[in-house]
Amino acid sequence: LGPAIVRGAIAGGRGDWRVIAMRPSEDPFEAIAAAAVATFHDLRPEAVRTLLAQPAGLADLIREGLAPDEGLLVVLDHLEDVLSARDPEALEAFDGLLADALDDFDQRLLLVTTNRSDLVGATLRALPRCATAAGRHGAVLALGGLSRSGLRDVVEGPTRLVGKPLPSDLAQRIRRDAERFVSAPARLSWVLRALCNGPRATMARDEGLGALSGAVARALDGLYAQLGDDERGRTRALLTALVASGRGRSDLPVAITLDEAVIAAGEGPRSKALIERLAAPEGAEGEPPPPALVQITRDGQVDHVRLGHSALLSHWPTLRGWIDDDRIMLERRADVEQAARAWRQAGADPEALPQGAM
Repeated sequence: LGPAIVRGAIAGGRGDWRVIAMRPSEDPFEAIAAAAVATFHDLRPEAVRTLLAQPAGLADLIREGLAPDEGLLVVLDHLEDVLSARDPEALEAFDGLLADALDDFDQRLLLVTTNRSDLVGATLRALPRCATAAGRHGAVLALGGLSRSGLRDVVEGPTRLVGKPLPSDLAQRIRRDAERFVSAPARLSWVLRALCNGPRATMARDEGLGALSGAVARALDGLYAQLGDDERGRTRALLTALVASGRGRSDLPVAITLDEAVIAAGEGPRSKALIERLAAPEGAEGEPPPPALVQITRDGQVDHVRLGHSALLSHWPTLRGWIDDDRIMLERRADVEQAARAWRQAGADPEALPQGAM
């Protein structure tokens, strides 16, 4: 969307656009502040942050930081990240920042968000002012699954481009399998890369990988099996720390800082080395590397760690089993963290700490 709008895809749109593209992560207010500093590089960073700290800060930044013929495109990818926000006050400030800018109705602002369809309701409840503003100024576009012709392009196009077209019977089977899976795109990207990695894509090679239904799970289980006993324990602890129990609803992938991830994986230099290995795993000789179990991203000035793909929650049974086994612990951990945040915000009075059996 960003490049298309900058090229002039909106009829009668602005001549120039500045673009803020980001994920909210667990501190959405800090994430958008850091992204705004990078976008409004002609302003002093402290001036941008001072403006955004005000209730109508984003609207004021547009008025003071944009030329009359400029527009600002804000793309918030994975808006459902706000469900893992750790500071209620920062989330409230983020909600107000966006809502005030929308209600200010400066036509130089275009806000685009993406959200998992099963979490739209929960996200809007977490951002009540944005939900109200979106009702007045917004439009919802539900993206459906791939059409059959689109699926054919996705399956056959990339392999032709790299000079390794799929045999017709194999292409047909992959398309048929892809129509059966909700999370097919996440599986397809790895399976097609794996098929193109060898000398020739064949039905036998696809079956050897585990086909679309089981290839990713088999590759991840193989990666986990290659780890030592200590690394396996660290890996399980790390991955379950990257998931929040849905408490009867869908479980959620969450982002934690790299420092927190190192602690979750058992601390020490081996912990950080393991995280980096899981983010860029190597395949056996002649085989493609398995999918990354985690990804390390820079959000603002802080490195964060999250699951390599949110679809891991649905198509890797091993992880699914760990979460189910540890669900009570995951929910207790979340309760303790929430209580700790409330205690700190209330002044961190030692007398207010839980006592006795509590």
